[in-house]
Amino acid sequence: MNRYHFGRNVAIGAAVVLSFSLARAADDLPKAENILDKYIEVTGGKAAYQKHHSEIQKGSFELAAMGLKGSLVSYRAEPNKSLTEIDLGSIGKMRDGSDGTV
Repeated sequence: MNRYHFGRNVAIGAAVVLSFSLARAADDLPKAENILDKYIEVTGGKAAYQKHHSEIQKGSFELAAMGLKGSLVSYRAEPNKSLTEIDLGSIGKMRDGSDGTV
């Protein structure tokens, strides 16, 4: 058997073994629904999420290669209102949002 065929056979064998081990590992994982249910439970329960009607998120970012820093503020309110403001310093500000209709 030459080196090419030997290497190809080793690669095929490794792929077969890996596929079986990945399939077996996937069977051992919990279902996504169970993970999400557990997350809701440990973060206050469904009733706590139903009380949530608005949110504000704030953050900052840096694009180091461009020498640019900025901040972001996002507001959300029921039923479908939103406003996002991005401040890029000397470049300017961007605003995007909806009053639920426009």
